[in-house]
Amino acid sequence: MVRVADGKIRRMTSTPGFWVRPRVSPDGRLIAYAGFQAGDENYLPRELRVLDVATGRERILLSDLADDAQDLFWDPSGHGIYFTMNHAGRTDLFHVTLDGKLTQLTEGMHRLRIQSMTRNGRAAGVITAPDVTRNVVMVRISRRKKATITQLTDLNRDILAGVELGRIREFWADSTEGARIQGWMITPPGYDPDKRYPMLLSIHGGPWSMYGVDFNFIFQAWAARGYVVVYSNPRGSTGYGPDFAMAINGRYPGKRDFADLMAAVDRAIALGPIDRNRLFVTGCSGGGVLTSWVVSHTDRFKAAAALCPVEEWIAFAGRTDIVAWAHRMFRKPFWEDPSDWIAHSPLLHVGKVRTPTLLMTGDRDLRTPLGEAESFYAALKMRGIPTRLIVMRREWHGTTSRPSNLLRTILYLDDWFARFDPARGPDKAKEKHADAHGHGR
Repeated sequence: MVRVADGKIRRMTSTPGFWVRPRVSPDGRLIAYAGFQAGDENYLPRELRVLDVATGRERILLSDLADDAQDLFWDPSGHGIYFTMNHAGRTDLFHVTLDGKLTQLTEGMHRLRIQSMTRNGRAAGVITAPDVTRNVVMVRISRRKKATITQLTDLNRDILAGVELGRIREFWADSTEGARIQGWMITPPGYDPDKRYPMLLSIHGGPWSMYGVDFNFIFQAWAARGYVVVYSNPRGSTGYGPDFAMAINGRYPGKRDFADLMAAVDRAIALGPIDRNRLFVTGCSGGGVLTSWVVSHTDRFKAAAALCPVEEWIAFAGRTDIVAWAHRMFRKPFWEDPSDWIAHSPLLHVGKVRTPTLLMTGDRDLRTPLGEAESFYAALKMRGIPTRLIVMRREWHGTTSRPSNLLRTILYLDDWFARFDPARGPDKAKEKHADAHGHGR
């Protein structure tokens, strides 16, 4: 806290940790805040706390949360706190009393964030759903802690008018060690259950993050190009509690997340008309890490695209912009014991890769520098594995911050996959070109 009169700073929290989103109660006596206690691992259990301003006493209201408590607001009485939280692919509004009683106020296939709240129980925020782009909503909260959501805007209505979107289907897959993995599949517009479609597995980054039921332009673009898009939350994802998220601490990438991703693929194939001979995989950042890991541990995919990946942890730790985070990846520093650092580096498994793999990274990327992709690309070239390296201009971490680069990413990847798609390979492309010009058969 900073005293305005003289600029004197007073430390409020005494528990070491990463504490964020402070909110002062209506009477000024308490501060609500969220975060996690200090530790040696990169993911630690999330908490919601209150602090007595006068005494400095800290109290945990909620621990072992599914994910971070976000959008904190005190209720008008000062007897409880509203917050949003990711859980199982959704984001909803919750309320907790000062004695720790938790109530979920909203429910549905949506992602809801709150930006402001009035004293009479009305909130303004933004919502998204599988077929709803981000739109402004008003949330009315009754005295009995029931919430009603009213959508106020219909942004992109003109753009989406007459456009058939891919349909989303949720599923759960059984993985190793009794893990249950949540996933989704989007089928192409005009879906025909009697046809067989290529499948694109998309892997999220983080790795401590969560895929969900929000509108996803890129996934819809892939579906419109004829892919069944499959995405899931393997162990390490947030939204399912600390045990699930911490299951990959010190072992990422590895057996658990790989098993979970393959379980999701197997379940999607069992549910939908997917051609087993036309499977593809991609991901960015943490998803790029796992894409490289996947192709070094299975040959089931016809082609892959690893975007902004980490390929070798020891070199990465010294040249990324998150040095402290990187040096906590494994339990022992590499100068004491490099075995885990080596065992979990995709580059050290590149000798097993037989899948054609494209690498793509932004030329300004400080998080997963270009050298990571270059090292994997060079090794594949040396081994004679089909590969390509694309440096996306004017991009930092990721390849889609500029609309033109977003579209380029989709087209580059689709072209790469088509080259190794049995139904769309170079010969098929030549035939299609010839037919279009009145030549050929």
